[in-house]
Amino acid sequence: MNRLYLIALTVLCSLPMVSFANLNDELLAMDKVAKEQVGSISQDTLNNFRDRAMQNKEQNIAFINKLLSNTREGMQQKKGGKPADGAMLFISFSMPEQMILSLADEAAHFGIPVVLKGLVAGDFKKTLQKIAYLQQKAKKEGYRFEGLSIDPVWFEQFDITSVPAVVVTKRPLECEYQQMCKNQPFDVVFGNVSIKKSLEIIAEKGEEVPDAAKKILGGEND
Repeated sequence: MNRLYLIALTVLCSLPMVSFANLNDELLAMDKVAKEQVGSISQDTLNNFRDRAMQNKEQNIAFINKLLSNTREGMQQKKGGKPADGAMLFISFSMPEQMILSLADEAAHFGIPVVLKGLVAGDFKKTLQKIAYLQQKAKKEGYRFEGLSIDPVWFEQFDITSVPAVVVTKRPLECEYQQMCKNQPFDVVFGNVSIKKSLEIIAEKGEEVPDAAKKILGGEND
């Protein structure tokens, strides 16, 4: 690898990894910055950088589309609610980032959803930027981060007034898919404890669904 390539690669890596601007604008900016810092750059090398940028963009778009799908589903069903069954982790972006990443990683281990109440400052773009930022940080630090759902209905259904919170529930058969289930049994543990510990507490002391927590603990995902 020659010196020019090393310098240009440094320039590329210094650009934001996640951006929601037009891709052409990003590439033009990258071209301009690269030429300003290294004087000149071969077209083949620049094309290579552009290919890398496109790949990163496509990966981010795929991840964001997944988030959008979860988000829209939750928001569209505000009036009716979607079925909640099993365990779920409730969080807020007001929590420390390392706490979010650690709990999200553990949630991925147990295969349970991570749920937010709403958008950052009511803004879709800010919310996606925050999620994408956490996804990049999780990847860098070796955490699993499999996306979030935004579902104010679940916060209301289980009376979540503080986070983090782990809920275990079992949806009755008579509850309709698109309807809030007023008498749905659940147990909840609030506070900064591991998901496994929360499940153990519910399994041992839960008043409504201890068996459901035991089942989840018995079927941990490796």
